[in-house]
Amino acid sequence: MASTEIAHSQVKNLSLHLTNVTLEEALAQIKQKGEYSLWYRNEEINLKKKVSLDIKNGSITQILDTLFKGEDLGYIIEDKHIVIFKADEKTKAAQQTGKRITGIIKDNTGEPVIGCNIMEKGTSNGTITSVDGDFSLNVAENAVLQISYIGYLTQEIPVKNNQNITVTLQEDSQILDEVVVVGYGVAKKSDLTGSISQVKAESMQNYTPSSVGDLLRNSIPGMSVGYSVSAKGNSDMMIRGDNTLTAGSSPLIIVDGVIYNGDISDINPNDIEKLDIMKDASSAAVYGSRATNGVVAITTKKGNSQKPVVNFNGSIGIATTANRVKPYDKDGFIKWRSDMFKSVYSATVPQTPWSPFDDPRTIDSQYLDQWMAYHSTTPDNLVDAWLSGLRLTGLEIENYKAGRSIDWEDHIFHNGPRQDYNISLSGKKEDFSYYWSLGYMSNESLVKGDEFSTIRSRVNIEGKPARFFESRSECPIFLS
Repeated sequence: MASTEIAHSQVKNLSLHLTNVTLEEALAQIKQKGEYSLWYRNEEINLKKKVSLDIKNGSITQILDTLFKGEDLGYIIEDKHIVIFKADEKTKAAQQTGKRITGIIKDNTGEPVIGCNIMEKGTSNGTITSVDGDFSLNVAENAVLQISYIGYLTQEIPVKNNQNITVTLQEDSQILDEVVVVGYGVAKKSDLTGSISQVKAESMQNYTPSSVGDLLRNSIPGMSVGYSVSAKGNSDMMIRGDNTLTAGSSPLIIVDGVIYNGDISDINPNDIEKLDIMKDASSAAVYGSRATNGVVAITTKKGNSQKPVVNFNGSIGIATTANRVKPYDKDGFIKWRSDMFKSVYSATVPQTPWSPFDDPRTIDSQYLDQWMAYHSTTPDNLVDAWLSGLRLTGLEIENYKAGRSIDWEDHIFHNGPRQDYNISLSGKKEDFSYYWSLGYMSNESLVKGDEFSTIRSRVNIEGKPARFFESRSECPIFLS
């Protein structure tokens, strides 16, 4: 069994006395008594496995280790949340042949760092530091620990023969020297007191986003970007949470210093140089009450190379459902109707040894006369009487007997093809730079008929005819 422990400040000991219960029932007891929330995939855990447990005043790790003994399962504990997963081979090897490492993480002032990530390199085995900056983790003999925290350099520490380590994090001066947009100009991060996060174009090259929401999703701490199933792909964005009952909670969008009131899906993500997200109330000092929900400042690309640069990228894909729940077919629907009526009339109508809602073609012949008497029908009209008892209409009965049925899901849903093509031309000559792009995107959602296509173009021209005078012209074009 492989376990991944997450340290937290308060651990509640539990007493469990279980005999020959399913693993699902045991986890429910842990959830109830320990006030934990449990997260796992049903297909990765044998929930029907029988387990017995007799632990008095034991830790949650002791209980989980006992429950998962002999299973290829791992778990992560963070505060009151427990995530259970199928362990990989490297993680299992670390737990079976390794040793326990303890330590403390401090910053350059000697203060403990809370929530610092400690991972065994090359595995999913990891933990985070507690409020006191300490941690403990089972690792392999020759493991290397990767220690990372936002705003600090990532360090790799070989375990070797150490049982206890102390690590001092170093600030990432490169992050502090980054230039960010603050609304009234630009500034270094090290000179700011507000909360600003940034996404650069270099980090966007690892994947092919189709919208600005795709760039921001999972890239900015504290920012929530929803998913949209529509072909257009509009996503709700929130920086400070849903803080109003009637007004919207979307942040203010700024494009190259100008407030943008259009649809954010009209902005081609391939035209973006960087995004600066202003999270705190200081943004309201520049943009007023419209910035109450935060600001997303978009800086578009311009020419930088002395030689003309042509870029082209294209992508083709298919949108499919991850886990679609299939509706009943005609036989499944009839069985559901039968079961429903049996449940509704269970207190007033006997259901054994036969039920008036059973298919008369399947019940024991010795009870058929009683069934027909209940429905006041004859042998020639059994199916009609049965379906009428299930409250089907005349047309539904006729279609059932004729074998006609419609797969409504097949008529509504399909796999949606998607394509996106973009070309750009940019360059710079002395005091003159230019950037031009043209993009075409065509999407179909999972619902038939929900289609969206658009042509997006942008021209950025910047010139400096004199030392004291600089001119910039922008012309975005959207055709949907």
